[in-house]
Amino acid sequence: MNKFIRITFSMGYRDSVREIMAENDILSLNQLFFKEIAMIQQKLENNCLPKHFDNLYEGLKRTTTMVTRSHAKYNPSFCRAIYTRQNITHTGPKIWNSIPKGVKFDENDDICSLSSVKSFKSKIHTFCIENVSFYANNES
Repeated sequence: MNKFIRITFSMGYRDSVREIMAENDILSLNQLFFKEIAMIQQKLENNCLPKHFDNLYEGLKRTTTMVTRSHAKYNPSFCRAIYTRQNITHTGPKIWNSIPKGVKFDENDDICSLSSVKSFKSKIHTFCIENVSFYANNES
């Protein structure tokens, strides 16, 4: 990807592509990963995924109605190994919980409803460019 951008913008082979990507709204690999997982989570919330995804988070749903600091709808699966932290049952809830309500929901007439897929896609793209780190951090 970086090589393609360097060729397209006539850059040297050691020049950084970070500024060019930011100016042209091109997502890095880490930002693209975040966006795609968020899109899957949003489709899961809107019941737009095939039925076999319904059981994916069955054991991770909140069972209590008590409001706590971690009052998210889904809790990430417990895992010790770095390899299993890449599983969607771990990364999906973490990414979905980190997205602010203004991106997840459309607020019309004091009713919060989930954003449509098309509006969510543009909101999450902007959110990824502004808030998600360019490079992946290994702390999960």
